[in-house]
Amino acid sequence: KPGEHNGKKYDSKRHYVTLTLNIDPAAANSSRTATLPDIPRPVTSFGGAIIGDDLYVYGGHEGEAHKYYAEGQSKSLWRLNLSGKPRWKELSKGPALQGLAMVAHDGKLYRIGGFTAKNSQGEDHDLWSMPTVECFHPETGKWTSMPDLPEPRSSFDAAIDDEGKIYVIGGWQMSGDADRVWHKTAHVLDLSRENPMWQPLPEP
Repeated sequence: KPGEHNGKKYDSKRHYVTLTLNIDPAAANSSRTATLPDIPRPVTSFGGAIIGDDLYVYGGHEGEAHKYYAEGQSKSLWRLNLSGKPRWKELSKGPALQGLAMVAHDGKLYRIGGFTAKNSQGEDHDLWSMPTVECFHPETGKWTSMPDLPEPRSSFDAAIDDEGKIYVIGGWQMSGDADRVWHKTAHVLDLSRENPMWQPLPEP
């Protein structure tokens, strides 16, 4: 929201979170740092997950900070094998997305939501949150569709538990020129069910 503070005008209000972890000093001192190859293209706001020794990264923003446009959004799924001699490999292409989430379960990747920019570079933002959920099978290299989120959602949190339940919490719903909506909702998708469907959770 635009506003004014102490006589100074500003055009937006943002909130930031810092995560602090309490690490056992003995464990920290015994850890080893590995040198890994840089990701092929600088990127932020991407989805990432690990299956076994493989790190996967999908989508993200490759352009200037806070300036979003179709040409600056990645459409690639990359894999970095963390064993042996690590190297990045592009596995597939898909929709241009950033602010998405990705989780892994039972050897598969699940790509959730995110937003796509319909504007070109230099044009006014035309940003649209997406409801789509897709599953990637590393063995076949193919994506399959999963049930859509109950509403479009981007820049949210997602997690999966050992039983195969995917949880999504918060996030934006952007629809072009329409007012942005911040979701106060959370949903769960149980992958163990024969026909999984998103179910609402109590409002956080």
